[in-house]
Amino acid sequence: MTLPSSGPLAFSQIQSEFGGSNPISLSEYYRGGGLVPSHSNTSGIPSSGTISVNQFYGKSATAPGATSLAHTLTIGQTTVGVLQYGYNQSSGLGGLSPNPNSNNLNTGLRMTFRYVQWTVSCKTTFEFSYLPIAGPTDGTGWSSVTLSGSYSATFPRSDFTISGGGNSSTYIQAFRAAGTNAPTGNTTATFTVNA
Repeated sequence: MTLPSSGPLAFSQIQSEFGGSNPISLSEYYRGGGLVPSHSNTSGIPSSGTISVNQFYGKSATAPGATSLAHTLTIGQTTVGVLQYGYNQSSGLGGLSPNPNSNNLNTGLRMTFRYVQWTVSCKTTFEFSYLPIAGPTDGTGWSSVTLSGSYSATFPRSDFTISGGGNSSTYIQAFRAAGTNAPTGNTTATFTVNA
């Protein structure tokens, strides 16, 4: 949670954001000390010297997230009733790295992927499935995905049918049916999730 940017600001609010013990003393809250991390969401909080409550307006203990997270997609190919290209954890198809990503998007979302794949039957579809290990659990928190390599495209979130989720232990599926081409052969691509 981010502290208010104006109005009254109590010691207890600072303690709720950054931790600490009672009795509360501002000298516990120097930037880069044991309680206040040093990142852009805490800039303006001094690391020594004079410290005051007004230096905490709009500050957050949470580090800023990325606007996009890129993954290297090693595209495998298999036929299990239908032709599949991409990465699928359960069938051992291809690879995805890093998985999970160690950073959050600036929406708070961090994911671990079960699959990122194309399926070719009558039509080619593109889909991915992820577990939200931080941030929104309802299929939100990302605006688009970008693929680059032998096959390049950006698909907005509105192109996908999204199902599942609701908590941090249920996978979310994002399925795009129409007009999707598949990469050819075993290759690598970049799969990027955008905030």
